[in-house]
Amino acid sequence: MKMKMMLCILCIYIIYTIYSPQYLDIFNSKKCLYICNTYIEIDDIIPFQTIKNHIKQKITLIHLFKDKDKDNIYLLNSYKNLEFYKLNNNKYRFLIYYYSSKTVICFQNHRSLCGGQERIWKIINHILDSPIKMNKIHYKKKLSIFTDFIRYNPIMYHSNYYPSNKNIKIFSKKYKKTLSLNEINILCSSYKCSKNDLVIGIVCNYIINQNIVQNKNIKIFVPINLDNEYGNIILYIPNKKTSFIQLIDIIKSITIRTIKNYYIKKMSIITNKLLTNIIPSTIFSTFYNNCMDSIHVFISNVKGFENNRTFYNYRVRNIYQFYNSYSNTIQVGISSYNKTFTITIHY
Repeated sequence: MKMKMMLCILCIYIIYTIYSPQYLDIFNSKKCLYICNTYIEIDDIIPFQTIKNHIKQKITLIHLFKDKDKDNIYLLNSYKNLEFYKLNNNKYRFLIYYYSSKTVICFQNHRSLCGGQERIWKIINHILDSPIKMNKIHYKKKLSIFTDFIRYNPIMYHSNYYPSNKNIKIFSKKYKKTLSLNEINILCSSYKCSKNDLVIGIVCNYIINQNIVQNKNIKIFVPINLDNEYGNIILYIPNKKTSFIQLIDIIKSITIRTIKNYYIKKMSIITNKLLTNIIPSTIFSTFYNNCMDSIHVFISNVKGFENNRTFYNYRVRNIYQFYNSYSNTIQVGISSYNKTFTITIHY
């Protein structure tokens, strides 16, 4: 009788954990400051005071910002002074600078991965003119064989939660590549791959050709956000020089069984929720940090805007993100805006 009661309580606890709202202590910005610098490029010179007044007015509508952020707006004298990553995390919220007849607004977001992509999108949306409603994403539910559930379940990645050595060159460089949607579509059609596959291929090809990683595989940490719940998948891409089409074929075979599979992503989220509710937060934090120390690439995709947007009636040319969240890790941002894709790499 007691055994049945215990099993019943355990089942109720597991069901409650799976269906309850997810909150991870590890992503509390007061403890861990995950930094995302978002750039808004405008094809015109807007007076600094005009920008400052406009942003202060906009901030009052954004519940994600605190009142103190109204005063954290700074003007840089030139593009050469743009040393974002040397500034204290709480030093600024907005930076404004000018170059080549352009105005660039940079805002720093203390980004938690749990809903972080949507958070960034909402902040950009409110800073720009005429905020729009975000369309709900509909996920395709693909079947998976049983072995995939075992292989790509976060619990099975036990080796990633222990300290491990990685051989990676850090040059403190930043790389940016912008492609038109037309170019993306042509390439995806040629290689018979998805946009995500193509972007991962471009990133891996760059890393391999620049000889940045010396390990056998390139380990890529991909945050999973499904219905505002958090999980992750780690991709293992062979680190060897090959043709781009062969690289894409390898990536396709991996992503179709991982980040493209609804059930694998759902299982990742469920196991993360179970782990964080069963294991003390301090232990989970240690495991998570070990995991981030062992990977080579952290890659994040922020859904952008399909049409032109404006700031104070000035046309916005491009919007993209640079990340500076983890030491000794290649950090990749994928952003889309007005029929363009921008890939940023910070290493």
